[in-house]
Amino acid sequence: MYKKNIVIGVITLLLIVLTGCSGERPSTFNGDKNKDQQNEVKKDNQNSVEALMDAISNGDSKKVKELLSKDADPNKKDDLGNTPLIISVQYGEVEITKLLVEAGADPNIQDDLGITPLAMAIENDNKEIVELLKEHGAK
Repeated sequence: MYKKNIVIGVITLLLIVLTGCSGERPSTFNGDKNKDQQNEVKKDNQNSVEALMDAISNGDSKKVKELLSKDADPNKKDDLGNTPLIISVQYGEVEITKLLVEAGADPNIQDDLGITPLAMAIENDNKEIVELLKEHGAK
C-alpha cells in the first residue's frame, strides 16, 4: 500500500510538472476564440483527442459536450498515455467527468503507468468524482 501511494504521488507530481506549475489553466485559444473553436471541430478523430484534452484542461464543459457530439473518442489516449477521463479527474472537473462517462468513457482504462481515474480521484480526495466513477463501473 505504501509503495502504491508513493507511485501515485510521483505520478501526480509528474502530471503537475508536465501541465505547468502555476496552477492556472493554460489558455489554448488566442485571438478570435470563435474562429479557433470552429477550426477545432473540423479536426479529424486523430486530432479530436487533443481538442478534447484542451477543452477539459480549460474547464470548458460546453466545448467537451460539443466535441463528444462530433464523435470525439472519450477513450483515446494522448501521447502521454492519458485518457480524457484521467485528465478530467486530475483537474477535479465533476461536470466534465460526468459528460465523459455518459459518453462511454471507460472508467477502468489505465494510463501508461497503470493509474486509473478512480485511483487518481482517491489520491486527490475527490469524493464526488470517486462516487461518480463507481456508479459507472470503476473498480
